[in-house]
Amino acid sequence: MMANHDENKFLLGNELVEVSRGQLITSEIKLMNRWGWSKSKVRNFLNLLEAEQMICKESDKKKTTLTICNYRDWQEVQTTKKPQRDYEETTEKPQRDYEETTERLQKDHEGTTERLQKDHEETMKRLQKDTNKNVKNVKNVKNVKEVKREGEKTPRFYSPSYEEVKKYCDERKNNVIPERFVDFYESKGWMVGKNKMKDWKAAVRSWEKKEDPKQLQSIKKTQFHLCESRGKDWSNEDLEKILLKKV
Repeated sequence: MMANHDENKFLLGNELVEVSRGQLITSEIKLMNRWGWSKSKVRNFLNLLEAEQMICKESDKKKTTLTICNYRDWQEVQTTKKPQRDYEETTEKPQRDYEETTERLQKDHEGTTERLQKDHEETMKRLQKDTNKNVKNVKNVKNVKEVKREGEKTPRFYSPSYEEVKKYCDERKNNVIPERFVDFYESKGWMVGKNKMKDWKAAVRSWEKKEDPKQLQSIKKTQFHLCESRGKDWSNEDLEKILLKKV
């Protein structure tokens, strides 16, 4: 490897020295430092190579010239082998790259599929959890409403005064006589049939249908005839009951 591959010239001191292909200009000291050997070991090794006709050695006071025997033959063999080696490497490399790329893509595909599957499972679990939570919330709201509905109290009924009934009748512009309405239900303990009255305004609205002008006139005539025909032993309450039944 240290030998010159082509003919060359270099400056050694003040002298321009020519070096042929396959030659090396050096010294025993340089080789000692390069190899870490002693001077005798370097010299014995060079003598051995020369005895085996591997090199030719020429030495003087300035340098040692080593010529590698059959250098050209060795280089031609190496040059012949190199294209074959390059061809094999060139052929093997795409195949190796293809296999590595295919293997990497396969791993990436498996990793992507596994990751997508994992994400899908986590999403489904989260959706199921949210659904269960929503169902629970709906049930809680329903239960709260039912409890509230169960706990709701019917507004407590109170008997209205004449003024309140009159004001409500004036607002509705009906023909209900407030005194008659209040007296009638006061006498009944504000009962509607067998049940306690819940809304006196609803009762007023019911009376509106009975208290139109024609019906009032009919009631007065009936009341008059009853009093005349049966005497004055009838109380107002009895007359009211009879009139209401007729109406």
